[in-house]
Amino acid sequence: MNRGIFILYIFVLIFAPLAFGTVEPWSLTIVEICSLLAFLLFLLGKLRNKEIFLYEIPGAIPLLCLLAVIGIQLVPLPGSIIKIVSPETYNIYRDTIFLYEPMQWVSLSINQKATLVEFLRVTTYIVFYVLTVQVLSKKDALIKTVTILAIFASLLSLFAILQHILPNNKIYWLRGLTLGGSPFGPYVNRNHYAGLMEMLFPLVLSLFLFYKPRSTYKSLRDKTAEFFTIQGTNVYVLLGFSAVLIATSVLLTLSRSGIVSLCISMIFFGLLFFRRGARKRRGLIIIIVFILVVLSVGWFGWDPIIERFERLKDSHGNISELRLSVWKDSRNIIGDFPLMGTGFGSFPNIYPKYRTLAVSGVYEHAHNDYIELLSEGGVFAFFFCLCFLSSLVYKSYRVFLKRRETYSINLYIASISGILSILIHGLTDFNLHIGANGLYSFFLAGLAVSAANTRLRSENTATYLEKRRIPLKGLTALVMGGLLLCFIFQGGITTGKIYFSSIRDTEINDKTPHEELILIRSAVLKASYCDPLEARYWYATANIDRFLGKDSALERYKKAVRLAPLEGEYLQSLGLIMSETGNDSLADKLLHTGITYALSNPARYRGYALWLFSKGRRETE
Repeated sequence: MNRGIFILYIFVLIFAPLAFGTVEPWSLTIVEICSLLAFLLFLLGKLRNKEIFLYEIPGAIPLLCLLAVIGIQLVPLPGSIIKIVSPETYNIYRDTIFLYEPMQWVSLSINQKATLVEFLRVTTYIVFYVLTVQVLSKKDALIKTVTILAIFASLLSLFAILQHILPNNKIYWLRGLTLGGSPFGPYVNRNHYAGLMEMLFPLVLSLFLFYKPRSTYKSLRDKTAEFFTIQGTNVYVLLGFSAVLIATSVLLTLSRSGIVSLCISMIFFGLLFFRRGARKRRGLIIIIVFILVVLSVGWFGWDPIIERFERLKDSHGNISELRLSVWKDSRNIIGDFPLMGTGFGSFPNIYPKYRTLAVSGVYEHAHNDYIELLSEGGVFAFFFCLCFLSSLVYKSYRVFLKRRETYSINLYIASISGILSILIHGLTDFNLHIGANGLYSFFLAGLAVSAANTRLRSENTATYLEKRRIPLKGLTALVMGGLLLCFIFQGGITTGKIYFSSIRDTEINDKTPHEELILIRSAVLKASYCDPLEARYWYATANIDRFLGKDSALERYKKAVRLAPLEGEYLQSLGLIMSETGNDSLADKLLHTGITYALSNPARYRGYALWLFSKGRRETE
């Protein structure tokens, strides 16, 4: 394997968590480009060596079907087809875009930009999974990758604990939080740091068990003396210390879901070990590790952790989590969009229509990966994800039961335990939507396949995985196309933000000089041309054109509504300009619909009420 590919591969694994968990466009762009580039170089190497095969990839077909579902959500379709596939999506367009453009082709996704972002993100996860299976089919690459990650996880947990002891509410003691949060380590949200570490902890623990020095003496005195002199003791002690550090850091996050997920995955970890006939001594070692973790956390105090769990219930003993209300509201979304969902990434757009919570704040996620998947992707996306997991576990576990190498056995158990922990955590959070955590979940899937199949002793056959002939040139062309799309799309988003940031906080009114309006308009237009799927740029341009008295304002308002049909502010602004042209009937419908899709937003009610008063309508149904 090319050394450059391996370096790029490791870079992605280390960079993703350090870049604040890869939750911002710039970091996500780097991860996507580097992942696709590494896979492209891998395929070009195959072409150069005339190797027209890849090793078997468990769950490849369900993953391709998942990408197809997201792709279908993006494709513009006639309204008649939308009505058959998703009647409620059709109703949304009927009450908005179809009011003035009845023949317009529309997509199943109610937010095309967000869905395209998710398409590239999921594609990157899948590519990284495939690359992991191929790269780690070589034993040297497998051992080296696991060793590097164990060291990285240890250092990261040490840094996170130090930052917790010496806080200044800034990540890396340098970057402040602009939108709030509860930072821990390099992550803005402590729950998501816990999500990463609960996946990596079983990996380090499995290495700790593997590198346990073998004792040849029977007496306790001789065993003790031998322990401190035998080769490999230093590695064993360091791995034990690392495991304690990582588990301690998870507990210090005070993440209830993280703590519970870690504990359940460790129970599963132990059961799998004993399933493979592990000695009782190994179980004793695990118990000792957890005792050390308990003592370590006790140094900081257990009261904050206990208090966090007590907050789950109110004074009457009932569960008081706001998540429950979000989940209840989301059930109605799933019921209205059962087959194909509302479009990946569109949860923050559709949720206000169903929201019953009276508290302030914006919910960008359902705080449950499964509910959000059903809301955005429907039963088709959920089914293909389930098929992927089933195929992964079934095919890898069959091989695992036949393995005799202790290293492979430990590594497989660790990988599956890490996957289980993030799946459990997904019941109450959205870790899989965090760039780094989503990437690591797919990495662990690839690691599980490699641990079960990569041979460590055979010189003839590197892996038990079968070779599959593929249209290598076609796949290479697709990856090149994906890389180009990523460059153009993500580069456009970044450039658009740069242009828009220069005028974002500028307020315009009747007293704003004409020359200043022209300059502002020029900056917003450049942003909209760089990122044409961003509705707020077109909306901002429409507002400026309205002040300047340009006829183009109407078309730009329509463009904004086409891109974000559930945005109440855009709908009402379009309604107001329609009213100015004398179309009060259409204006009334648009202004009223602006309320329907933002039931908890008082500004929308105020906007409609003011328009009604201006028309002398003091009573309305």
